[in-house]
Amino acid sequence: MNIYVGNLSFNVTESDLREAFQAFGTVEKAAIITDKGTGQSRGFGFVEMPNREEATKAVGALNGKDLKGRALKVNLEGKTPSNGRREDPVALPPLRPRPMLRIGRGATKGATPPWNPLERLPGPRPGSRSSTKPKPRPTGPAAAAVSAAAAAGIDR
Repeated sequence: MNIYVGNLSFNVTESDLREAFQAFGTVEKAAIITDKGTGQSRGFGFVEMPNREEATKAVGALNGKDLKGRALKVNLEGKTPSNGRREDPVALPPLRPRPMLRIGRGATKGATPPWNPLERLPGPRPGSRSSTKPKPRPTGPAAAAVSAAAAAGIDR
């Protein structure tokens, strides 16, 4: 049986945890969960006991018992009442409807905007190569000489 042990002191070691549970039977494994970054205990652990009767006896005896200055919280892992709810449910605030948000001039969230954002705008997209604007022609004396040479059919 896998047993959850919570509210552990940061000074408790795995051997301390094993000794506390060995008084009630054989212990296969005792592990304290630690933070990966710092290596410090996270304040809970797990103990595996092969015999179910010994495990339930240990849970009953050690739940609330003091170990190195902290009262342990011990229970069989996965044990929930028949209704599927935890024994100590967390009080949540009641659900209430969310208010409608106003956007722009009196429109509410979810209303259709005056324009369709998915509709394509007329004309080419800005920056595209298929622009309908004519390209500007070069001006000045050099441009006049190039255009006169092109009209005369002279290739440079």
